[in-house]
Parts: sequence; structure tokens; C-alpha cells
Amino acid sequence: MDLIFNWFEQHPGLAAWVQAVFSVVAILAAWLITRHEDRRREFRHDFEFVSALSALAHRQHGMHGKLERLLRFTDNCQVDRRAYLQAWAMQVNALQDFPMGSLPAFHIIYLVELRESANAGYEAAQWLHTMADQSGDIDYVVLAAAESAMEKTSFALEILQNDCRNLWRRFG
Repeated sequence: MDLIFNWFEQHPGLAAWVQAVFSVVAILAAWLITRHEDRRREFRHDFEFVSALSALAHRQHGMHGKLERLLRFTDNCQVDRRAYLQAWAMQVNALQDFPMGSLPAFHIIYLVELRESANAGYEAAQWLHTMADQSGDIDYVVLAAAESAMEKTSFALEILQNDCRNLWRRFG
């Protein structure tokens, strides 16, 4: 150990160089730590919004399944149609109020598809609410639109759930 201290004493400019090198190392370390924390915060933000959108898609998927059953069996369904219509209205409003700017860019398309799908579901629920009492006949156009909307919701839900898992793996 004395050998090292003696060597430093014999080279007076070495201390300044060591200080300069370690100052640069400290600056780089601070930058890397800040960058890591920013990326972590970004992942958390993306995960929270994607998982919230995934939860809305999951809820909507269940509502579409129930809607399809109700449309097929309008004469035997014992459901509060007004409450069901209000549930669809709440789903449409939740998706309309969802902050599009908070989503990662590649998830905006899924939000748009979920909005379109929710609107189709709401229209089918409206038909169910008003027309099913008047005629027990199934409107196959409404049924086809509801089935198409359910397919869109299923696709978006599957993608969003996979993205949630991937974000969790990277973030967690």
C-alpha cells in the first residue's frame, strides 16, 4: 500500500487526472441512472394506461357476449333492458373520455376500434330496448353488426392483454 501512495506522491499531476476521470464517470453514472428511471417511469405509465384500456376491452367483450345472446333470444330474455342500455352508454362514455394522448402510439388504433365497437354495441342495445318489445323478430343486420363488433373487441382485447404481459415483463 505504501508503494502506491509513494507512486502518487512522485507524480503530482496524477491526482488531477484521476479526479477528472472519476468526475466524468460520475456524470455518466448520473445520466445513466436518470435515463433508467425515466424509462422505468415511461414503462409504468404505458402499463397503467394499456392495462386500463385492456380492462375496458375485457368488460366490453363480456357485454358483447351477453348482447349477442339477448339478440338471438329476444323473446325469452329476462333482463332489465334500460339498465343494459345504460351500461352500454357508460361503456361508450368511458371509451370516449379515455385520454388518447396518454396511450403509446401503436395502441391508439385499438382505442379507436373499441370505440367503434362500443358504439355498435350501444346501437344494438338501443334496438333491443325499443324494437324487441314491438316485434319478436330478430334484426339480422343488427345481429351481424353486433357480431362484427364483438370480433373487433376480441382482437383488441387479445392484443392489449399480450402487450400488458410484455410491458409487465420489461417493467417488473
